Amino acid sequence: MIAEADARTPGTRFEVHDIDTSHFPNAAGMAQFVEVLDKVGQSLS
Repeated sequence: MIAEADARTPGTRFEVHDIDTSHFPNAAGMAQFVEVLDKVGQSLS
């Protein structure tokens, strides 16, 4: 789906982040999630 969306909007490509956790993350998974959110936030400013 991401490749299809990228093809339709070439000027605004998606960036995919993988987090090694289940749908109900433990503390380590939440830490990874926060790191991804921090990275995304920094890229916007």
